[in-house]
Amino acid sequence: EHLDAPVGYIYELQCEAAHQKRSLGEILVTLVEKLSKILGMDAVILTVLKVNVSAYGFYTNKMKYEIDDNSPGGDCEYLILAKRFN
Repeated sequence: EHLDAPVGYIYELQCEAAHQKRSLGEILVTLVEKLSKILGMDAVILTVLKVNVSAYGFYTNKMKYEIDDNSPGGDCEYLILAKRFN
């Protein structure tokens, strides 16, 4: 359904442990979301490793991303998360 829609994509976002919990991730993700909206994108998409529980919590709880319909299931090591704008 959404396969042809233009989307912003967060390829990789890392922050050293000493600099975490300072809102840097929130600022960067919010910036990507705002730019994606300005550019007419329908969503922002990203992948997160299943073992990275803290990143998954950050994206789903704080930033309100949801598991995308195109996310692989089963034994795959990652999930595809999305925040749709429309």
